[in-house]
Amino acid sequence: MGRPVYPLRDAGVRKSFDDRVKRAYQIPLAEMTHCVDDFLDVHTSTKKDEYLIKALVEVIAQDENIDPGQSFYVCEDGSTMTKDQIIHAATICVQPFLLGIWHYVITGIDDNRIGADTYNEWCPSQGGAERSYIAAIGEHSTRSIHLEYCDVATDENEDIPLVDADVVEDDSVGANGEKPSEDDSKSEPKTVKQTIMNNYGNGVQIDTVSGNLTINMK
Repeated sequence: MGRPVYPLRDAGVRKSFDDRVKRAYQIPLAEMTHCVDDFLDVHTSTKKDEYLIKALVEVIAQDENIDPGQSFYVCEDGSTMTKDQIIHAATICVQPFLLGIWHYVITGIDDNRIGADTYNEWCPSQGGAERSYIAAIGEHSTRSIHLEYCDVATDENEDIPLVDADVVEDDSVGANGEKPSEDDSKSEPKTVKQTIMNNYGNGVQIDTVSGNLTINMK
C-alpha cells in the first residue's frame, strides 16, 4: 500500500486548514499532538525535540522576510505570539508551536522556492538520490528554552488529517523515501522550514514541486 499524500497546493485545502486553526484550534492541535507522538522523537536522551524547537526559533529569528510583528498561532489556547515574542520566549509548548509554524508555512508562504540556497547548503545534492541533512541547526544553540507539552483529549479511533483533504495513495515513493526523477533539480528545492521538519522526525516528507505532504506510516 502506498503512503498517504495531502495536496497542500490546493487553495481549498489551505483555506480549510486556515479556518480550522483560526476558528476551531483544538481540532488541528489534537492532530498535531498525534503527529508529534507518531513521528517525532520526544522525551528521549537524544533531545531531538529540544533541538527542533531551538532550530525553528533560530530560523525564525534569522529570517529577514518575517516581520517582527508577524503573528503565529503557537499558543495552546489558540492565541498568537509575534516573531519578536517567540525569539525571546523562555517557555514553549511543543505541539501548538509546531502547529503555528506549520500553519504559517502552509498559509503564509506562496513562493516555495524561498530558502533554496540554504537548503542546498544544509542538504547537498546527491545527484538524484535522497539528500542527507548535514547541518546541526539547534544542536549548539545557547538559547535557554523550557519545553512543555500540552495534553489534548483525542479520539484514538478517529483519524482526522491535520490538513483537510482527500488522501491520495502515493505508490511512486520508494521504501527509502526516494522518488524517481530524471533531473535532481526538478524534485527540489524545499524551503528551510520544510527541511528542518523533515530531518528531526521519523517519516514526514514534503515535495514542494508537486505540493504534496507525504507521511511514511510506521
